[in-house]
Amino acid sequence: MASETITPGWRRSWPSRRDGEPSATTVAVALTALAAVIRVPTLSVQSFWLDEGYTVALVRMSFGTMLRTIPRTESTPPLYYALAWAWTRVFGSSEFGLRSLSALAGIATIPVAWALARRLAGDRAALIAGLLLAVSPLMVWFSQEARAYALASLLATGTLLCVAAHLQDERARWLWGWAACAALGFATHYFVAFVVAPQVVFLWWRAHGNRRVWAASGIVLIVAVALVPLALAQRGTGHADYIAQGSLATRVLQVPKQFLIGYASPAQTVTAVLAAAAVAAGALWPLGADRSVARQSRLPLAVGLAAVVVPILLALVGVDFLDTRNLLPALPALCVAAAIGFAADRTWPRSAALAGVLALVCIVVVVLVETDPRYQRADWRGAATALGAATVPRAIDVTPGSGLIPLQIYEPRLRALTAPVRVRELDVVALPAQVTGAGIAMPLRPARPLPVPVGFHLFRAVWTRTYTVLRYRAAQATAVGPSLAGDDDLGPGSATALVQLPP
Repeated sequence: MASETITPGWRRSWPSRRDGEPSATTVAVALTALAAVIRVPTLSVQSFWLDEGYTVALVRMSFGTMLRTIPRTESTPPLYYALAWAWTRVFGSSEFGLRSLSALAGIATIPVAWALARRLAGDRAALIAGLLLAVSPLMVWFSQEARAYALASLLATGTLLCVAAHLQDERARWLWGWAACAALGFATHYFVAFVVAPQVVFLWWRAHGNRRVWAASGIVLIVAVALVPLALAQRGTGHADYIAQGSLATRVLQVPKQFLIGYASPAQTVTAVLAAAAVAAGALWPLGADRSVARQSRLPLAVGLAAVVVPILLALVGVDFLDTRNLLPALPALCVAAAIGFAADRTWPRSAALAGVLALVCIVVVVLVETDPRYQRADWRGAATALGAATVPRAIDVTPGSGLIPLQIYEPRLRALTAPVRVRELDVVALPAQVTGAGIAMPLRPARPLPVPVGFHLFRAVWTRTYTVLRYRAAQATAVGPSLAGDDDLGPGSATALVQLPP
């Protein structure tokens, strides 16, 4: 492919296409199609898990009720939920229907990143950036999750494209596009601020009294300030406090590994080493050894690093919301910077081969995760299928205790057991815990007969790799109460008692 240079003042000249080379549009379409092929067919393979359960509950409310509920149950702004609410009125709230919104955002990120890399460093970098994001295990994971992360990443990438274009062309439309993407990004996820803040520095540095820059920055600032009361109210609920309870050092170390190959996966030590070696030799070395390459990558690299380092520094001083998924908006910027390194003339085609190795490793990881339930989301749908529909009043002892939220997606008329109730069936449902960096633990098995109330006898047992369901029946209705979930006979962890009535 032809190379190109960025002329002084960030203005650029596009190269002509050589005979036999695919057009830029063809490459962008092919990469976008690849992203869709990887994401869409398996959207409904995995069950909704706890966090997605909250999303499902919200979008099934009326719009006004949903907006009033978000400050009490969520830790992010309302834009994604508003879009998801409208989206599900057309496509439904099944796994495929609801997740398809995130899939669309994840797929759309590829052409935006491709355009960004092409502006900064040409066709080679654009091809590699689009390819790496299309197959990124972490981007694929969140493109298949009914939460705000994929949309936030798309908007964050859009802000970076607009800044790069404005620095090159100095056209007002790019500034207003940046302001729109940044404002919508803030309304989607608070961590978009860590991507936007360094962009403001770049814009102000180049402003030279440009009133449009100040006006666009003012619009973004107004939106950010308007969201402060909501952010404080959501922080006051304590829903995100669990993040700070984990080891900060462990979470910091997990970020580069998870950016490279996602969460837990088979043979992850081998794939992580291969991916890291490919990035170090093919991308980081050219970035450090070639001034022209470093100059081309300056914007995405500075923005991506700042969006990771600043949250780490805040965590060190007690404002700790450091979690890889919250940092996802930084990943496209870092992928573009790495692609510019891979595309360097000095190391081409060796760096191209290393980029291919990285992409192949990512594809292998994605396939392994999609085909191995041990590395997927909690299988609440499978547990609900094993439970079946309620034919008599029944109590359910579920582990973990948060299981009410995702389980009631699949089991209607399910509620917490807060007072004694007479039932003829007692079910014990247990899902294994997620082990950080290692997938799910071994399935929960009772070490001894469970101390069920007198009169109940084991009727059916279902043991799988992802859940355990034990069914007990009684000849006549027997009273059970909330203390039903008082023991941890299926392993350590919280449990809760639920009740479900038949239609």
